[in-house]
Amino acid sequence: MASASSVAAYIAATEVQDEVQRFFAALFASTQLPPNPYPMLLDHFRRLEPSPAIVSTKRGPTTPVTTTSSSLSFASPASSGQFIARAHVAARLNVDALGRIYAALDASRLVTLYKTTTDDAYTTTLFVVLVGRTVFSGPLQPVPTSLELQQHVVIQGEKLEKAIAIFVACLAKDVAMTTADNALTRGLVVTIPAYKSSDRATEKVWTSEMVSASRSAFSSAVKAALIARARIYICFYELPNERGYRRITKDYILHHDATTTVRSFCQDASIALDQGVFFHPDALRVYVARLCNVYPERPEPIRRDRILLAHTKHNVLACLQELLLHVLWTPEAPAPHVLESILAVTCQPLLTQLCHIVESVRRLLEVLTLTKAVQHLAPMLHDIAASVKALATSRESSFLPPLQAYLTEHVLPTLVDLPEVRDAAYSSAYPHWHSSLYSLLGLVDGVASSLARDIMLSERGVDALQLVDTLRTLSLSSLPAAAEKAAPTSFFGKKKKAAIRPAPSPIVVPSFGSPVDALCVDVVTETETALSQGRYPRAIATHVTQLQYVVDTRLDAALETTLVSIMYEQTLAPRSIYPTLVQRLCPKGAYFVLFQAKGPELPAAMPLFRIAPQLATDDPMTVQFIDDPAPMAGTGVALALAPALVAATWAWLTTAPTFLGIEYTSTAALQADATWLWSHGCVVSFIEHIVIESVQSNNASTKAIELFSDAVLQDVLRLVARSDVLVVALAIGDSKILGPKAVQSQRDLTRHWVEKAVRALHPIELSLLVDARVVRKSYLLHVAKAATPLQAYTTQPLALSQVFTTLADAQRVLNSTPRESEPLRAPSRLEAWTAMYTASAKAPTVADCIRRCLCSSVATFVAAERRLEALVALAIYRTSDALLHLRRLASAWLGDDLGVALSAPYLATYVQPWAAAYEDLVSALQANEMSDDVVSRLQTLRGVLLFVSLQWQSAVDGAITEATARSASKIKS
Repeated sequence: MASASSVAAYIAATEVQDEVQRFFAALFASTQLPPNPYPMLLDHFRRLEPSPAIVSTKRGPTTPVTTTSSSLSFASPASSGQFIARAHVAARLNVDALGRIYAALDASRLVTLYKTTTDDAYTTTLFVVLVGRTVFSGPLQPVPTSLELQQHVVIQGEKLEKAIAIFVACLAKDVAMTTADNALTRGLVVTIPAYKSSDRATEKVWTSEMVSASRSAFSSAVKAALIARARIYICFYELPNERGYRRITKDYILHHDATTTVRSFCQDASIALDQGVFFHPDALRVYVARLCNVYPERPEPIRRDRILLAHTKHNVLACLQELLLHVLWTPEAPAPHVLESILAVTCQPLLTQLCHIVESVRRLLEVLTLTKAVQHLAPMLHDIAASVKALATSRESSFLPPLQAYLTEHVLPTLVDLPEVRDAAYSSAYPHWHSSLYSLLGLVDGVASSLARDIMLSERGVDALQLVDTLRTLSLSSLPAAAEKAAPTSFFGKKKKAAIRPAPSPIVVPSFGSPVDALCVDVVTETETALSQGRYPRAIATHVTQLQYVVDTRLDAALETTLVSIMYEQTLAPRSIYPTLVQRLCPKGAYFVLFQAKGPELPAAMPLFRIAPQLATDDPMTVQFIDDPAPMAGTGVALALAPALVAATWAWLTTAPTFLGIEYTSTAALQADATWLWSHGCVVSFIEHIVIESVQSNNASTKAIELFSDAVLQDVLRLVARSDVLVVALAIGDSKILGPKAVQSQRDLTRHWVEKAVRALHPIELSLLVDARVVRKSYLLHVAKAATPLQAYTTQPLALSQVFTTLADAQRVLNSTPRESEPLRAPSRLEAWTAMYTASAKAPTVADCIRRCLCSSVATFVAAERRLEALVALAIYRTSDALLHLRRLASAWLGDDLGVALSAPYLATYVQPWAAAYEDLVSALQANEMSDDVVSRLQTLRGVLLFVSLQWQSAVDGAITEATARSASKIKS
């Protein structure tokens, strides 16, 4: 045991006593005292977790570059004259990082850095300008992102038609050169402008084959985009190297240099001057000589709109990344403490690692839409999985341990076990690990966003937060006044009728740190209530009242027990104790919500699952029959847990013959698993037991499995053909998922996979949508050989989880002998809780723990996860009527109940990320056709929900452990 002196020295080194005092000082400094202090406690210590980033904010020496402009100054870093930018931008450039980008672009056949050609008295100058975040690649931007390039085409000549023809030829040549041998791309994207205010601009993708087949149509589309100054661009992915796929976006911009006028066909030609890096001095001189006077520098802030948009969506990381670019691109040098405050978030080491993983996963998901090159993707997925596993097992952030089990048991194994493209199993396995990639993306992105928010709201982010608030204030106070403008002139010289546009409305957004109303208690009202009820007031006028508050909320006990264990272990570096401290405090906060909070913390309590009065209590494993609250049969353990809700669900199942029953002898049983207990009837799971008897023992199993696979296939096809049942997907084992069309077109292959799954004791599950419910129908084979007892092809203990309608069915199925085999995977938390509940049929204390879990948003999150999984599968596998169903179901399934759950004080920080993701989904569903956007935004929403759910489940799991331990100690005493 550690000595008292060593413990004292360790405590002093951690400075935790000072932090505890700061927390209580902040807690009692306000006149509003939270009824639940644990969210504030966890936030306080979470903001001490990450270490600050150490990045130099000094500007480097530069060498001036002369141009024809007298108002704009350009320079290049003193160590290299190859990269030219505005003087204040050049001082921030990292030559090594830009050198690697230049070498990659120079070696590519797809990018023309600088080239001049003359043909028939027309001189064409092509050059690229690097814009966007990668301008500051290096210490200021440690996470590699997409390369954003502007391909400028300056054509000197008299006739515009000839210049456009040359420009079209350049585009056609680039499209032809972008082949599968050197890059992956959809093709050249030409924006089709909208000619009505009610319409939206659309995009048309032109491949090399399309351009060759219809050159005139391609030329007309380019001309229309040029006249409207609409975007023309190509996005491609270079073939992978040691750093993976590099994404390059190249915008094409035409400048026509006639003898007397210069016309630029882009919306903002000043971006290249204000934000770009030129790779050739002649390119800069050409650009400045012809366009500098036409498009002078804009005095307004460059990216204020993007900063405020990210702030509106409570995307802290994106907000600060845009704020960093705004500061670096502003000519006036920012105050050092402001830049350091921003870099403390954007360059924090752990956050940089997480963002690198997020960018890598996003890049792979984008590449998957273009190719099925698993042979290239597999090594990258292995590296990503290794990085995530190393981070999950680390103690660098308290957000990571709650995700560790789910990542290591459910997500990462899928990503490292990929079939080859030529394997027939590839098409069925693809959706599963594609979904796993999105799960990984959602979880890691959730950690990164939460970590960024904590740093932002800590002392290190004060200056950055003040700058954001200043920009918000400016956006509200500097609204442009409505002024009369001259009638604009069209491209053909005709005057347009001036349209009357309303003044833009101000953007009103809440602050990142704004308190949630539910977290606060009005002291005056609380005092009056306390006096009338004879209990102590929560007003904080005296130390006695403060002490009473601390005792009532168990803050003293929570801090003491947590800190004592850490101090005597001394296994962590003194300044690295905070992630572990927060991790151990989270169950204390959940325990307060579940067992101590009074008032709005805990929703309306669900009644205990009562034991039916007619149950025999001698042997709980005996098969029995009851008719209260509904006719049901099963073991005493299963029936003791059957509430009225399950009875109503079973009654609904028995009146729905459209999806129950098949040709072979079968018995339907309600599946009493996690879905049964937690879903509140909106997600129903049941098993269809298929019994096949044989008078011969030889080859009985083989013949039965063949008959079983045929029965499953015919049942799925029957349901697909019905109009009142919506078949979503057939999951065969843990790696193959088939949509209804795939089942219809691959019948023999489906039979083969079902037979293989049955032999391996893997589950076979069909997802349906019936009466606005998610129905999960599982198929289970039972074989009777020559009058021997039934043998069930499962490792699941059926006696604990099945409820039947007749006693005969229950006795027949529950007498089956399950196959002996190792579990296919570790049980999830929900499955573990279900087992605890099953084992606690006669233990009221443990049953009360689980009941309280049901009331703490766990049930709502589980039901929402199941619904989102069904929506994602619906979006992936159904193309004709999917959009109609998604619009109807998304609003009904993802509405008020989730909003209420997330508005609970202990989950209030997740309200805005969920709301922003849901708003993106709604906007995607407003489109007229099904698109990848809908799938990706559904997956994003699922990732946000999964992150929140796993964080809260982990805290609740710790609270249950603590509650059962306290109950056991009371029994012993």
